[in-house]
Amino acid sequence: MKKVIITLIITVCAGITATGASWHVTVYGSPAGNGTLANPWDLNTALNRTSVIRGGDTLWIHPGVYTGTFQSTLRGTPATPVIVKAVSESDVILDGNVASNNAVLAIEGQYVWYIGLTITNSSTNRNRMEGGTSPVNTNDGVYFIGPNNKLINCIIHNNGGNGIGFWSPAVNSEIYGCIIYHNGYRGSTRGHGHGIYTQNAQGIKLITDNIFFNSFGIGIHAYTEGGSIQGFKIEGNAFFNSGLPGADFLERHIIAGGSRPVDRMEVTNNYFYFRPNYTAKAGVQFGYSSANLNAEFTDNYMVDGSFYIVRNWNSVKFTGNTIVSSTTAMQLIDIDGNSNIANPTLNHNKYYKGALNGRTFEQWKNDTNQEHNSTYSSSEPSETVCFIRKNLYESGRAHVVIYNWENLPHVAVDFSEVLSYGDKYELFDVSRLSQGPLISGVYTGSPVIVSMAGGEVDLPNGYLSLPNWRRFVHTAPRFGVFLVRSDGRDDKDNGDDEDGDGGDIVGGESFYINPLNVRIHNGLLCVTGVSVGEMLSVYNAMGGVVYRSVAVSDEIYVPLNVQGVYIVQTGNRIIKVVY
Repeated sequence: MKKVIITLIITVCAGITATGASWHVTVYGSPAGNGTLANPWDLNTALNRTSVIRGGDTLWIHPGVYTGTFQSTLRGTPATPVIVKAVSESDVILDGNVASNNAVLAIEGQYVWYIGLTITNSSTNRNRMEGGTSPVNTNDGVYFIGPNNKLINCIIHNNGGNGIGFWSPAVNSEIYGCIIYHNGYRGSTRGHGHGIYTQNAQGIKLITDNIFFNSFGIGIHAYTEGGSIQGFKIEGNAFFNSGLPGADFLERHIIAGGSRPVDRMEVTNNYFYFRPNYTAKAGVQFGYSSANLNAEFTDNYMVDGSFYIVRNWNSVKFTGNTIVSSTTAMQLIDIDGNSNIANPTLNHNKYYKGALNGRTFEQWKNDTNQEHNSTYSSSEPSETVCFIRKNLYESGRAHVVIYNWENLPHVAVDFSEVLSYGDKYELFDVSRLSQGPLISGVYTGSPVIVSMAGGEVDLPNGYLSLPNWRRFVHTAPRFGVFLVRSDGRDDKDNGDDEDGDGGDIVGGESFYINPLNVRIHNGLLCVTGVSVGEMLSVYNAMGGVVYRSVAVSDEIYVPLNVQGVYIVQTGNRIIKVVY
């Protein structure tokens, strides 16, 4: 067996430090509350309490499904941002399945960090013929226009429009550590809705350490006709199967171009994957219809996707990249025939198996007078490679990307730079998030053995309306993306009221207010103590509705067909159960 190469990308942990008061939101809170745990606010009220919530304060969002659309005008300061944080990650679900033209969450204030929220839409109508009148919900998950904000470690999925609209007024803002998938809808000729649709004019937008997959449209769509696309740093993200739900071909992971020039575009240390033997557009496209200024594509790892350059550029730096094709016919790099780069820098790249702008590697080097220290192989890589992206804001958390060139059934991953001895940890396959952790254990310091078997993936809401839904299969064993997280965190504060503004919280299930009585037997969830006439809802871990009905007795049985985490809610009573 060949040696497994484990490549670590280490970052310095920034941490999350709250210095001010703690405030509380629950699903049964009200505008008349005062933000204490004993008398909490509802979510929309809290997100607009600008006269009360100040820089350095923390707004704790307690578990539950918050149905509606929400606008935040909160304002912190450069030194003391407001922290808006889920008490229990993945258990705070914002569901935009209501009659509204608004995004699920609108970020309009400044200097606020939004952490650990799940932002989704439980609508199942995802297929609309272009120009038709079908009532598809095409609203975005996040409408992001406030400057100097951060969206951190959130899960954004199954929204009818873009996962995030990240627009020019959001100057110097960041999207970090999020998992963004299944966003958009299917039209008659292509998918609509992107992981992120973005524009920028001033400062730098940061899109860092996120995971994008199965967007109906493009992964990151940096495009404009009348605006600006200048000033981006896109770093450490993983992309796979962009466009798969929206059409019978794979879309671009990133496009940076439009009717106005691109400038200050930096794409570095990202990881891209397309399923082989599938019709695909370019993996990454720089340029569209306008002449452009300056861009960099450096130290990226891309499989079965071309790097495509369109129109004229002042400078393009293309260095340190690994570009792999599973066929000899695919273009590893492709420059449009009408394009010109005044100041190109192409060097220190590793190419595998495909062609280079219709040329052999030697022809490409001679014709460009570039790539003097680059290499080419006529076959795919032979050693499995693993990349680990350590989270800046939460210790014990990281994203893991594995290119399994040896076709191993298991890969040994060294988490010694992420986990500490004795940490309880969970490892999730991001293609199967709703199905619970792939591995749960206590870290012993030894490599963790990660299965590359794959399995049934999570399907988009309303997948039966999509004609190609049977093509939603796992990328394993060739490729996998994982999330590891641990209880051994620096940010152990869970909203305990240490400053006297109302009630304490202890760990575990006491996060849940007025819990229901539940038990599981032979695959049936039994809920007792429900009042006749109450609406009982059961959601999976990603916010999908498993059961919803008005109670006709005080005891209700709900069949659970899939093992995983579920949230049971009726009125102001909520509980999380694991099956």
